[in-house]
Amino acid sequence: MRVCGKNKVIIIGTRRLQTNLWGIPDSEQIDMAKNCAIMCYSGYGWKWDRQNPKPLPDQTYTAPIYPDLTTGSSPWGGYASNPNLPVQISEINALEFNVNYEYLMMPSSDDSLNFAYDMWVVDKPIPDAETLRTKKEIMIWVNRQNVPMPPAVAQVSDGVNLYDLMAWENYNAFILNVLPAEGVNSHTVNVKALIDYLVDHGYIPATWYLSEIALGNEIWKSAGRMQIRNMTIALNGNKI
Repeated sequence: MRVCGKNKVIIIGTRRLQTNLWGIPDSEQIDMAKNCAIMCYSGYGWKWDRQNPKPLPDQTYTAPIYPDLTTGSSPWGGYASNPNLPVQISEINALEFNVNYEYLMMPSSDDSLNFAYDMWVVDKPIPDAETLRTKKEIMIWVNRQNVPMPPAVAQVSDGVNLYDLMAWENYNAFILNVLPAEGVNSHTVNVKALIDYLVDHGYIPATWYLSEIALGNEIWKSAGRMQIRNMTIALNGNKI
């Protein structure tokens, strides 16, 4: 099964497999038939082809697209796919992500992209009609290629790997310090340890809620295809 084009979704239980071409402005020409979410007997994933990126209106930089697998509650409202999310940060006793993946079509050496988890934390669990939830974004970059990086504000270990922390007002990114060796196609991260660092250093309040978890490729310029063999999220000892 495959769906191609903008804002296309395949529902897989409590997860959403989506094309997520949010960074494409109207002025950018892109072949929608080459940007797809795909589900097959051996796994699920996505393919993409973005060759002539352009900035969004009123911006000077190119925003990425982010084909991804997501679960939870959208920080903007609109869908809630997993009964285990949102969960208050202070109630997270253990949180671990593991993924086994494969590039079925490798990006070229001059392409610009990453492979990363994306999490949203919000100040209240359920949006209401009167006020929008305040949001902060946390990313964990598992791999990257040709993406300029600013200086790190800290180096943080999850007990297995070392990450460089990039921090802005409403965005924090943990960038894997040493890129995976060629042929390595799995990654495990102790997310609890990284979130604890953000709480302990004042980046996010423990009273806020983890609302959504996603895994995907942020793509600035590239063509490729990713297959997820297996992705597990273990929250407080339960796979969600």
